[in-house]
Amino acid sequence: MTDTKTNTDQIEFWNGKAGRKWAEFQQALDAMMDPLGLQAIQRANLSGGDHVLDVGCGCGSTSIQLSTLAAAVTGVDISGPMLEVARSRATGSSVRFQLADAAVTPFPPDSFDLIFSRFGVMFFADAVAAFSNLRSSLKEQGRLCFLCWRAIDENPWMMIPLTTVLQFVTPPEPSPQGAPGPFAFADTEYVRSILNEAGFQGVKFQALDTTITVGSGEEPQENLTFLEKIGPVAALIAEQSEQTIEQIRAALLNTLQEHQTADGIRMGAACWIVTAENGA
Repeated sequence: MTDTKTNTDQIEFWNGKAGRKWAEFQQALDAMMDPLGLQAIQRANLSGGDHVLDVGCGCGSTSIQLSTLAAAVTGVDISGPMLEVARSRATGSSVRFQLADAAVTPFPPDSFDLIFSRFGVMFFADAVAAFSNLRSSLKEQGRLCFLCWRAIDENPWMMIPLTTVLQFVTPPEPSPQGAPGPFAFADTEYVRSILNEAGFQGVKFQALDTTITVGSGEEPQENLTFLEKIGPVAALIAEQSEQTIEQIRAALLNTLQEHQTADGIRMGAACWIVTAENGA
């Protein structure tokens, strides 16, 4: 059911340099993502008795937030470096973290009232199989709530820096629809078809349009370092000559300065909050 090689690639990726970088920049990433995740948590309608599975929990921020509203939370991720940070942050809380691939791990049936994810479900090799597996762990009246990005051209926080870099490099080949990646779930009908085939019903999409803080510092130079380490801009820069990299850095710095505010670098972001019910 699942493309083992692709799963292996994802596991290697998030346990290698990428996972270590995300762990290193945990505070900056939380500053960016927490306000978005909190709106999805509000949409999840938690009760104090809920048992929650947090898929792709990363460095643990959402799991810890969920634990203040639920009876029990299990955070699952494939990244050892990120879970190491999560466990260190959750000392004294009731959250349990598990190093596992949520797409294929056989969680105990009838275990969870809610499956939640903040940007953690767009990387499945076989999305239908993954969501079918996750649904098998839900209670009969269980539900699903996750946050995913809308299209890249609706997300200035990504598109503006990327457009700056593409002045100097050849654009990468576009990914086919459904290929694992941050924008894989931008199309609502595609996502609806996945969830319906996996056995969910009552699929709903709530648009979330806001601005987020990009980077970790008050100065553009600090945020430039962040962009060089995290995301597609980092991947494009890494492949260039030193001369081209210096040109890109200068252009990116100018771009960041244009979006500097008293609260840091602020740019627009667009997401879907997706909810569904167990169709059992």
